[in-house]
Amino acid sequence: MTAEEWLIDDCWNSGEPNNDGSTEHYLETRVNGWNDVPNNFEYSHGFVFERERPSNVQDLTPTATVEYNGHTYLLFDYSLTWHDAKNVCEELGGNLATATTEEEYNMLLELVLKGTKDDYFLGGTDEKEEGIWQWITGETWEYEGFWRSGEPNNYLGEEHYLKIDTAGVDVANKSLVYRGFICEIEGAYTKSTVTKSGAKLIIDTKVHNITAPYDILIVGYKDNRFVAMNRVPHDEQNSPYTLEGDIDEIKVMVWDGLSTLKPLCDAEEIPSSKWIIE
Repeated sequence: MTAEEWLIDDCWNSGEPNNDGSTEHYLETRVNGWNDVPNNFEYSHGFVFERERPSNVQDLTPTATVEYNGHTYLLFDYSLTWHDAKNVCEELGGNLATATTEEEYNMLLELVLKGTKDDYFLGGTDEKEEGIWQWITGETWEYEGFWRSGEPNNYLGEEHYLKIDTAGVDVANKSLVYRGFICEIEGAYTKSTVTKSGAKLIIDTKVHNITAPYDILIVGYKDNRFVAMNRVPHDEQNSPYTLEGDIDEIKVMVWDGLSTLKPLCDAEEIPSSKWIIE
């Protein structure tokens, strides 16, 4: 279906494929190997859905978010290895989530209930030294009230990555195990939309709770050249905002309006390919 080259042929169950009845032209997988099956009403199967992870991390959409103690926690139902999930969180400006207090742990348990995965990676590991667990943020490892009974046990000598489900925290074996993951970022999570309505661009940004002296800056560009700007003072923020002009990219930024005259961070870049056209 994907036109990928068929390279692996040693996963078949014993005696398969056998094209029983000359009608078995479709592949299924079982716990003991592959099998060929017919496509008829006598066979009703589940299925495995594969989709490509967006190449741009900013295109990843969290299933659920929660704000707690000045941070935002993003639950992602994409399946990644622990190291890949760590990289994604860092590209988003944060880290795999930590649970340094009982309150934070309980908040994460509530967040997990909103996801579809069995479990989710957190930012704890003992890969540097067995049995010495560390948070990737460098925060002190003190609270341990989250462990499930019997954990951590380093089963088969390969369990080095923290994961959480609705029953508590345990560990995942090997670095190539794929799980969902939870990112933690400082401040509010920014995920904006742009709607083009005639000549007007309507920008609905999730940047909020910006306090003095910081303002929101909505900037429009054409071929990487400045076209238009909407500067919103911290005490007048009321999304959505508008821009007009021949624009092919919009940046939403948080701005220090004092002496530096430089954006503190590019909160989000939104090219025209991602705009909603009315």
